Amino acid sequence: MTQVINTWDQMVAFGGDRIAVTFHQNGGRSVLPPWWAVVRILDGKELATDPKASHWMRGCKTFCWANGKEEKKKALWKALAWVRRTYGRKGLVRNAMGDFVETEVQAKYPIKRTRFDPLPVESTMGTEAGAMADGIDVHTRAAEQLFGTVDKKTRAAAKRIGYMALYGNVAAEKLMGKQTANKRPRGKAK
Repeated sequence: MTQVINTWDQMVAFGGDRIAVTFHQNGGRSVLPPWWAVVRILDGKELATDPKASHWMRGCKTFCWANGKEEKKKALWKALAWVRRTYGRKGLVRNAMGDFVETEVQAKYPIKRTRFDPLPVESTMGTEAGAMADGIDVHTRAAEQLFGTVDKKTRAAAKRIGYMALYGNVAAEKLMGKQTANKRPRGKAK
């Protein structure tokens, strides 16, 4: 059986024509407000619930709000009512991710972790699932697998590669810059 860790996994594992109402929020300097999106998956493929939606909404029918918990609740109730009217689906319940899925999907494939538990560590560097929870140093494990040996230099290189993969080159340089700034050779002042 496939490990179910999020709403998409739940819907795909159950199969058939599935509907969910999922929460989305852009971070950073985005000008988009948060929204509830109606997602439809048919046998593992996402179908558009709003063919006229903008490309950044991925064809999903969306219900936005400006601010406040009351507006968020109103937008959610509008989304659930729209699903009921459009697809005839009534019993949507909240899952561990904070999204709303069909009752039978939640009953058969519940998400094991709660919304605030850390995700298992799985990366292209071969770290084991749950390595962080077990106290294993991810950078040491990556250095061992990338370079075949672990010392201060290879661990630092693996850490830098990991940061570059996660945050991009410029951000990684900024993050790691503080740690390596004192080690860079300096020219003699004349």
